[in-house]
Order: sequence, then C-alpha cells, then structure tokens
Amino acid sequence: MKQLVSNPSELTEVIDVYSEKPYQNEGGVMVPGERKLFTTWSKVLTDLLKDYKTEAGTLMSGKTSFVIRHDQPQEIDTSMVIHWKGDKYSINNILKDNSYKQYDTVVCTKK
Repeated sequence: MKQLVSNPSELTEVIDVYSEKPYQNEGGVMVPGERKLFTTWSKVLTDLLKDYKTEAGTLMSGKTSFVIRHDQPQEIDTSMVIHWKGDKYSINNILKDNSYKQYDTVVCTKK
C-alpha cells in the first residue's frame, strides 16, 4: 500500500475546521452559525483515494481528501465542515490511522 505522507513537509495546505452546531457566546446565549474550532496543515490528495487506500473499495470521484496529522486539538466528526482556499467542504468520512496513529484522511465534498 502506498504511504499517504512520507514526510511531514508534504503537509503544505492550511485548512480551517468549523463547527456548524449552535454554540454559547460570551454572554451565555446560544447562537446558531459556524464557529472556527482550529486550523491545521494538510496534504490535499490529487489522485483518486483508491490509489492510496485500496481497501476503501470505492472510487472517490467528486471528492476532495485532506490528509492531516492523527493528533489534532479536537476530534473531527462528520458534523463539521472544512474551509480551504475560500471554499467550504462537508465531511463525508474520516479514515483514521488507528494502527500507526500518524495521518488521518478526511474525505469531503465541496458545498
């Protein structure tokens, strides 16, 4: 299997992870809307994901995949969105590297 990232210097793109759930502001009031959770470095996969993870089993056409470090300031889930280069991406799936705990793949669709 081809390695997703062979060197951390391959993480060249900055992405922002946002929550779309209502949150409590400084005044203690619940407000709707997006809230930035954190920023992280990523590698954007330009090839089909199947070239990297044959066990994924499906073509990932129309998807953008972001490879990020396994350890992040907050756990990512499918209720969050990613902002990259002025576009917003909904998270479809997170392929966690539970074996080596190095790099996870976040599979997204442009909104």
